[in-house]
Amino acid sequence: MLILDTHALYWWVNRTPEKLTQAQIDLIETTESLVVSAMTCWEMTWLVKHGRIVLQLHISDWLDQVEASGVTIIPVSRAIAERAVVLPEHHKDPVDRIIIATALEHQAQLLSADERFPDYQELAGLLVRV
Repeated sequence: MLILDTHALYWWVNRTPEKLTQAQIDLIETTESLVVSAMTCWEMTWLVKHGRIVLQLHISDWLDQVEASGVTIIPVSRAIAERAVVLPEHHKDPVDRIIIATALEHQAQLLSADERFPDYQELAGLLVRV
């Protein structure tokens, strides 16, 4: 299982080659189970609403395309929510903490460019840096 954080998903879907290496693209496209947290959908919608990113499609259609491409959206379970709260306070963004907790709960690799994610020793062996 490979979890994409919000930026990695955006860059992969929008084919932003200067942001992802060919090895990272190959990893994404050959993984058996490609997933994102439901919070990534929330964050993408928020970013579009607030003009932080622009999509060629309406966000609902964009997210439909994400799902149609084979990406599974993982809901935020009670265990994920609890783990996100008890993580060390390296990162203040609750969305990122939930994404980290999702990777930990599922023991899944996490592809991310976030500069704070390496601070989480809990992600050792799971974090794939962009």
